[in-house]
Amino acid sequence: MNPKLNKFDYFLTFFFLLITSKGTFITQSNIIWGVFLLILISYSFYMKRVFKGDLMVFLYFMSGYLLLLFVRNYTINLLPFSSLVSDILFLFKYILLSYAFCLALKENLFYQFSTVVYHLTLISLIFYTVQLLGGGDKLFSIGKIVMGFLPPMDDIPYTYSNIIVFTYDRLHSIRNSGFAWEPGAFGCFLVFAIYFHLIQNNFKLDKRFLILSIALATTLSTTAFVSYAVLCLFIYRQKGGSWNLGLVALLTIITLAFIYLPFLGDKITQTYKEDLEKLEDFEAVKSDLQYYFENGGEVKLNRFSSAVFTLRHLKEKLILGVGNTYGEIQSTVYEVPISKFNLTNSIFDFMARFGLVGLLFLLFQVGRLAFIKFGSYEAAFYQIVIFLSLGFGEPIFALPLGLIFIFIPYLSFGFEDDENEEIVT
Repeated sequence: MNPKLNKFDYFLTFFFLLITSKGTFITQSNIIWGVFLLILISYSFYMKRVFKGDLMVFLYFMSGYLLLLFVRNYTINLLPFSSLVSDILFLFKYILLSYAFCLALKENLFYQFSTVVYHLTLISLIFYTVQLLGGGDKLFSIGKIVMGFLPPMDDIPYTYSNIIVFTYDRLHSIRNSGFAWEPGAFGCFLVFAIYFHLIQNNFKLDKRFLILSIALATTLSTTAFVSYAVLCLFIYRQKGGSWNLGLVALLTIITLAFIYLPFLGDKITQTYKEDLEKLEDFEAVKSDLQYYFENGGEVKLNRFSSAVFTLRHLKEKLILGVGNTYGEIQSTVYEVPISKFNLTNSIFDFMARFGLVGLLFLLFQVGRLAFIKFGSYEAAFYQIVIFLSLGFGEPIFALPLGLIFIFIPYLSFGFEDDENEEIVT
């Protein structure tokens, strides 16, 4: 398979990115999800990319997934039937789509993902330049006009506008949101694109790497910067760099810069303090709840407060999770459903859904990808740290963007067994 020659792979990747980016109405349309899923599966069979072993991957996963649900729901956490239904729907919407994308792209996934993100990044840098030069209001107006011709989006702020391939939000007037719903999320796509690009070009630091890195800087995302720093260390080690006094000195300088630069260490410290203070101010939270009850929307909790809030409310149930309907659980502190709060920490969001057990499985698959490719536990460690760093700030684990890592180790390294009978229609 030559990834550079298949234009339909490119189109599928482009559409997959639009769905998982949450930037457009596409994400909220079940009909579009279903049609795209059928296209992915049909294309996989048409291109003769499906082997029996590939099908068994999903069947084995589905069996383990359903077993976890039944054991958790009816013997340990005793959850309502609606929780089971919601989790099964999640399996056949989010997880199956992630599997189908990996199945359709196979080993082309790395090239196509990085290529499409790269092209969308070039577009974003043009719009971002206009944004910085004072054209934010015009971008906002154009975005609203475009959105006016498209199906409406639910639960978006009035400051938000989108033109399919670029998002402008007045709340992030100096940050680049790219094609994602906000700058930090765009940073996640960029980090994964850089990583996938390096995987398929033997870690050559070329023009694409440079432009994606520059774009990452325009997001001003702390978690993306931390992940990128770990990725750079990984690059250094992969290119033969050794642990020595020079590297230790460099890491020390980076650590000090992290502590003292206002958009890194200070930002994290300030966010942590503000998060905890907000949670402890019961009256302020109740006031926010009342405001959003009257005007629509949710009380947004940042990454630290989201973690503490989830831990306080679910406690030991986080071991196995309480399913995708955890938002329906009543807060014993604020006397409203948890869904009235916008939780932004993907680590604890995923644990709320599928527990620590589910999170460890996902991280194992993330590390397994790196171990299969590089044969190194150190490489696996770096990849897991990168993944966790991104997830701490952005809710990506339960999106197809995060879920594809469950299946990439099985489907995207060209491990088809020639002795297996090819599945044909």
